[in-house]
Amino acid sequence: MVARTLADLQQEYRPYDTLPAFHQGFAAYGQQYQIRNPYEGQPHNMVDAKAWDRGFECAERWARERRSARVSTDGQTLDAQQATLIAAGAERVFAAKISGG
Repeated sequence: MVARTLADLQQEYRPYDTLPAFHQGFAAYGQQYQIRNPYEGQPHNMVDAKAWDRGFECAERWARERRSARVSTDGQTLDAQQATLIAAGAERVFAAKISGG
C-alpha cells in the first residue's frame, strides 16, 4: 500500500483541483442526495462539469484508499498498516481481526 496525502491525490487532477467545481464534486461524494453533476449539459460550463466529475472521482478514490488496509501474510502487521493510514491522514482507523484456518 502506498501512503499518500489527500493533497497528493488531488494534484493528480491538476488543473481541475484549483476550481471551486472540483471541491463541490468532492463534497458531493459524501452526500447521498446530491449525486448529479449540476454543471452537466450546460455548454458554457464544460470546464466546471469536468472539474466537478474529477472532484467526485477523487473523493471516490480517497475513500477507497482509506478503507483498504489489510493484513494477509505473516510478514505484515496490523500496527504497521494502521500507522501508515494515520500518517496518510486517516482520521479514523477501524480494525477487526479474523483468523483463517
